[in-house]
Amino acid sequence: MKDYLFGFKKVWLKKPLSYLRRPVDAQVITFSTQDQVFVLSVAILFQALYLLVIPLGFECDAAMYFRYAKSFVGAEGAGGAYYRAPGFPFFLVLSGQLLFISFIPTVVVHAALGILSPILLYRTLAPVHRWMALAAAIVFILSTTPFYGAKLMLAEHLFAFSIVAMFYGFSRYYFGHDTRFIYFAVFFAFVAFFTRWEANVLFIALLAVLFFLAKTKREHFRCLIIAFGIVLALGAGWSGVRSYALVGDASLFGSLHNWSGRQSFWM
Repeated sequence: MKDYLFGFKKVWLKKPLSYLRRPVDAQVITFSTQDQVFVLSVAILFQALYLLVIPLGFECDAAMYFRYAKSFVGAEGAGGAYYRAPGFPFFLVLSGQLLFISFIPTVVVHAALGILSPILLYRTLAPVHRWMALAAAIVFILSTTPFYGAKLMLAEHLFAFSIVAMFYGFSRYYFGHDTRFIYFAVFFAFVAFFTRWEANVLFIALLAVLFFLAKTKREHFRCLIIAFGIVLALGAGWSGVRSYALVGDASLFGSLHNWSGRQSFWM
């Protein structure tokens, strides 16, 4: 019995938790605290100004996402277009919009994502060149791209953040050989994909690049397989829910949405 418990603890508890620790062979990447504090301060200033100046945006697509989110919790007035990606409606549920019947929680989370985006961009490029990374972060802030969508109840804000986060994860793995960021990059690529279906190209491209980088390193390749298995399970779960519970046709299991070609080549 002791041997069984020891084996269970080692295989099912210690081994999975070991993937959360920094690998021994990973390179430590240092980032300038001064640069990050500066970028964070400017980002907070710009986001605060945009929250004060920009009105709340809620139009027909936002109403569709809101009704779509209701379908996940069985709320009255639920509905939606099931060819749309479920990521943003699910994000509305997680951000508390339906729980508190208020846009404020979603706006707060949007604002936090906007503030974090320039920091992630800086940390993505810093291993290449510190001053280039700082300049890119400042240009990104001045473009106002991370901030203008904070009060819009649309998927673009979450979509943009997910792409920035995906590239950050890839940068940390590529330059630092830290396998934890394989999970990070794959997860946010999946989030971008399930926020807007057009990101399927990015998702597939990331998996292909990671495959060629990790295939000669057993531990790295194992992490990639696990990361892919996790998002595959999430995707299969959505396919099952969509086909059986939402559309009412179990034969559609294996598909993610309708009009795949139309959405993929939408211009």
